[in-house]
Amino acid sequence: MGLLQTSVFRRTFEQAPAGGSERWVVVVLVLLAASVRLGYAYHGRHVALYGDMIHYDAAALRLLDRHVFSFWGGAPDAYVTPGYPLFLAGCYQLARWFHGSTAAMRTWAVMVQAVLSALTTGWIYAMARAAMRRRFAVLAALLWVIYPPSWWASTQLLTEPLYTFLLYAFAWAFLRAVQRGTPAAWAGAGVALGLTGLVRPTVFPLVAAAWVYLAVVHGPSRRIRQAVAGGLWHTAGFVLPLWPWWVRNARVLHRLVLSDTEIGNPLLYGTDPNYQHDPDLGRGLTSDQQKHLALQRIKDQFTHHPWQALRWYTVGKLHDLFTKPWFPPHPSRLWLINALNALHLVWVFLGCAGLCLGCWRQRAVRWFAVLAAFFVVVQLPFIPVNRYVYPLMPLFFMGTAYLVQTGRDWILARKGGRTL
Repeated sequence: MGLLQTSVFRRTFEQAPAGGSERWVVVVLVLLAASVRLGYAYHGRHVALYGDMIHYDAAALRLLDRHVFSFWGGAPDAYVTPGYPLFLAGCYQLARWFHGSTAAMRTWAVMVQAVLSALTTGWIYAMARAAMRRRFAVLAALLWVIYPPSWWASTQLLTEPLYTFLLYAFAWAFLRAVQRGTPAAWAGAGVALGLTGLVRPTVFPLVAAAWVYLAVVHGPSRRIRQAVAGGLWHTAGFVLPLWPWWVRNARVLHRLVLSDTEIGNPLLYGTDPNYQHDPDLGRGLTSDQQKHLALQRIKDQFTHHPWQALRWYTVGKLHDLFTKPWFPPHPSRLWLINALNALHLVWVFLGCAGLCLGCWRQRAVRWFAVLAAFFVVVQLPFIPVNRYVYPLMPLFFMGTAYLVQTGRDWILARKGGRTL
């Protein structure tokens, strides 16, 4: 049996009907998510800037007022990709047309992010529905609706709300490209991936996913031309939104920067198990110098202390990434935070189990598992901040829902019942 047989794989994704009732389920879920998020955002609409939020806010204002892209405020740079500052600048400009105050601009951005987080619910349901029955797809979407960090994330002027929305737009577009196999579908998935990469370049290697899938499916059947055409359309779609950024960097910075130049700082902090108490690590060094120092430290760690280094880059970082959700502490509501931490761990463990089980039993879930594994592996060399795991939580919710469906079916089968 091939890993992905065309007819079986496509039937898997075609099991979800596109009827009116299906659309109403999506509408209700999105409206429910929007009501929760907009209410939370309005309640905490006074945005307090700190950390990277200060720089994103300033970069957006510089784009509007000086028409210069600079994260640090000096000369033009490419320290971060331009997706999120452009998004903020767009929200700020809309707010200026109606209000004009800086506080109103940030509130407007927060509200837009809340809507994007609600719309992400639709992508989650659509993906889950491609792999499981309706009630369990609803369960996966509802877990995202009620997940408190997804409410709070919308109030932060950081990349997560926009990135998560675009990431799952790409993930769903990829499924549709697998189902349809048309040039337009593959190109659309590529455009969605390129837009996601403009917000966070971690996704760049996923452009190879289409080539791998097409090679596995069409290679044995010798439909090489169709496979190459699909891969080329996907790659062209990926390049399309990124091309202006590459041209800008070549003209303004006089060198080719495909993504950004930020890699040195998070890579260097990722070499230090004591990173939380070492804020001055790499201070005064350029990004290239930090990258060089990080690579040298990694080499030394694995040369002189291989077991300690292996433990830090696997167990240690996985612990820091997954044990707690990305959510602010509330000393006055410690019981609530402890309950959320416990639920978060339950969802992570159940989700992992469901994704692993789905890899064996359900071809559609393999795509979810591949995405989760990819992002975990890519993150391990860098600083293990739980903020970077936040966009993966919908995958764990889908894994949890699939595990619940499988467990229910098994219980009914043992009792001689039938699945619904």
